[in-house]
Amino acid sequence: ETLEASVGQEFSIRLPANPTTGYQWELAQPLDESILQLVSTTFERPEGPPRPGAGGTSVWTFLPLCAGATTVALRYRRPWEPPAPTDRQAVYVVVIH
Repeated sequence: ETLEASVGQEFSIRLPANPTTGYQWELAQPLDESILQLVSTTFERPEGPPRPGAGGTSVWTFLPLCAGATTVALRYRRPWEPPAPTDRQAVYVVVIH
């Protein structure tokens, strides 16, 4: 998937997640920090009363530092298990203007 962003304007990638299962999103490869900076990662619970075991949304916020293009690759896995080809992945090409 391709995302477009502007220098100096934060943007977020939102992915479904359920940390109660032990799975979490992580960077699958290092960011090119000369172009893009990771600002924060947060977890948003669904609205309404808390439900044990309920999933939510993992929110990754980035700040584009300069014009160019880079890739953000994320992998959904349990951190204590080795990466596997069957891990869910989300890969974005970020074009910064």
